[in-house]
Amino acid sequence: MVSLTHRFFAAVPRRALSLLLVLPLALGAAASATECDQNVSAPQRLHPRLRDGDRFAGLRLLGAVRLSAPGAVGEALHGLSGLAWDADDGLLHALSDFGQLVHLRPRFSNGVLTGVDFCGVHPLLSRAGERLPPAWADAEGLALRNGANGRRGDGQLLVAFERVPRIAVYSTTGVWSGATVLPPALRAAAYAGPNQALESLGESRRFGLVAAPERPLRGAREPALYARDGQTWPVRME
Repeated sequence: MVSLTHRFFAAVPRRALSLLLVLPLALGAAASATECDQNVSAPQRLHPRLRDGDRFAGLRLLGAVRLSAPGAVGEALHGLSGLAWDADDGLLHALSDFGQLVHLRPRFSNGVLTGVDFCGVHPLLSRAGERLPPAWADAEGLALRNGANGRRGDGQLLVAFERVPRIAVYSTTGVWSGATVLPPALRAAAYAGPNQALESLGESRRFGLVAAPERPLRGAREPALYARDGQTWPVRME
């Protein structure tokens, strides 16, 4: 299940060629010239006894769909790890851990998510404009800048990578535009394993970039969130 927020994290479970979406997105998405003419979704019931509009654990369910498609489009939907909602362009940016940005457009009816259309896919590029090699392309965390400032086409994506831990800035079409500094505790961190480094990423006005590794750092008892200003918050697992 995916919960989107502009302030903190989007925790996204990965599925082979499918993803379960529950999206409390702003309605009335802005129109865009982007072509989104392929429906890649099918209705999904979260539970046989739960229907759209029902409440569960204090939350109102606003719709769920499963993502899948044949061929190259289906491959692009594989391993989605991060989501960022662009209210200005009416697009949902999805990030795969194979180094691809996927553009999707959710469809609503009476405030309920009814479908998702595929709008395109772009590989993440290196500073030299080349596709990233596999170890460098393991992208996991995603955050969006300029997604709700009333101007279209000026969004910037912050991408956190796992196997080679770093955070980079990209255009919404995958063009590298700069690197950014990791939170202090994560710059020379003793990660739990080579494939258990940066996993989640967010940005807030108060704390700036906030990142979290997949597993607690070596020697730590519990996972934590790390801000670029040096603050740390433990995440207690109940």
